[in-house]
Amino acid sequence: MDKTYTINELSTITGLTTRTLRNYIKDELLKGDKSTGQWLFSEENIHSFVSHPSVHRSIQTKNRAIVYDFLGNERKKNNEICTIMDFYISQDEANEIVQNICTHISTSNIENIRFSYECHDQYTRIILSGYAENILYITNMIYQ
Repeated sequence: MDKTYTINELSTITGLTTRTLRNYIKDELLKGDKSTGQWLFSEENIHSFVSHPSVHRSIQTKNRAIVYDFLGNERKKNNEICTIMDFYISQDEANEIVQNICTHISTSNIENIRFSYECHDQYTRIILSGYAENILYITNMIYQ
């Protein structure tokens, strides 16, 4: 069976709140399955959703906010990193990376991490921001 994502994982992937995602479900821009009592989304559901022009713009705005918030925060109390990575890889490879990041974030008690992912025609962009040790761990995981 293909990997499915919960609404919380989709929130992590897109940077959109779960409330916003539920509004997209209500408006039928986001399709998923709720037969088990919780929303589950296939990679195909997610790709179709993030490819929609209005959703794509919302995600781009959130992505920029991650970077702007990082740059604008002059009161950091810990070492932090913000990184933007563009990968020229297949959709399957991109899905694997995103799945690994989501799994790591959801199974670890990671604090202060922001993650966003966009698929473009020719490349996949991943933005990570948070405590240095967490971002370094995730980037090392990606490149291994």
